[in-house]
Amino acid sequence: MLPRRYWIFWLGIFFSVAIEYCMLSWCADYLEKVVGLPKAAAAQALTVFLAGIIIGRVIGSRLLLRFISYQVVTVSLLLCATGFVLYWSAGAAGLVIAGLFIP
Repeated sequence: MLPRRYWIFWLGIFFSVAIEYCMLSWCADYLEKVVGLPKAAAAQALTVFLAGIIIGRVIGSRLLLRFISYQVVTVSLLLCATGFVLYWSAGAAGLVIAGLFIP
C-alpha cells in the first residue's frame, strides 16, 4: 500500500488535470458569453492558457531538480488555485486572461 501522502498528491494532480480539461472545453464559451469577448478573440485567448500550461510544466520540471517534490507540488497547486480564482472572479477581460495564464 502506498503512503497517504502519495494519495493526497495524486488527488491534487488528478483534479488539476481535470480542471485543465474542463477549462479547455468551456473557456472560450465563458470568455465570449460572460466576459463579452468576440468569438474569435475568445478562441485566441485560449492559447494563453495552453502557453501557461507548457511554461509551467517546463519550469516545474526544472524546479524538481532543485527542490523537494512536496514543495514544488504545493506551490504549483497554490498557483493553480490563484489563477482559477482570478479567472472566475475578475470581470475585466485582461484579468480573466491573466488568470488563464497562471495554471
